[in-house]
Amino acid sequence: MRPFASPGGQELSQRVSERLAEEPPDHILVLSIDPGMRQLLQAEVESAVNCPVKACSPGELVADPELALGALVVSPPGVLPSIAEILPKVQPPITIAYSSAETHFDVVRKLKGPSVIAVVSISESFVKIACGLLGHMVGTRHTLIDCLLSDQRLSRIPSADLLFCDAILLPRLRADNRKKNIIAYNLISPECLDQIVAMMPVKVKNALDSKQ
Repeated sequence: MRPFASPGGQELSQRVSERLAEEPPDHILVLSIDPGMRQLLQAEVESAVNCPVKACSPGELVADPELALGALVVSPPGVLPSIAEILPKVQPPITIAYSSAETHFDVVRKLKGPSVIAVVSISESFVKIACGLLGHMVGTRHTLIDCLLSDQRLSRIPSADLLFCDAILLPRLRADNRKKNIIAYNLISPECLDQIVAMMPVKVKNALDSKQ
């Protein structure tokens, strides 16, 4: 009779990881290459769910795949090819769908005279994307300026007739009576946020429903 052979440490660790991967997610892991964008995406997801939301870069996840254990991974589409092989097969990631900016374009179109339009964010990527979208509308009629607030010092924000900002800066800007005509752009579409909520366990969704 052969003696019972207990699994080695590496094999046991692999079994534990596989078991954890089969469990329903208990938190959300947001991925983005840009640190500022990670903060924005994390904040927007946190506003929609009632569970822990963590964030890391794709490189950090590749270096430590266990970061995805027990997590619903939420990621921009461009990131997925680099992490697809290390994600648990039983829990596919959610690709972020971005919000339409059409309503924001309408606000610019309705400006009656030459105006100063500012884009303010903690994310360099947010500023570049927003200015790229607004640039062709502004033309020579309006003045478009951008402000990257890595230190979030509101005193650095220039005066503007119309100010576009991200979801993190919005509460602080609204509390500052000097800042008028503020419009926030939420990166993640409402439909995508609904999908994220729907993918979480029932107990998480019920907790979210009780908040509304």
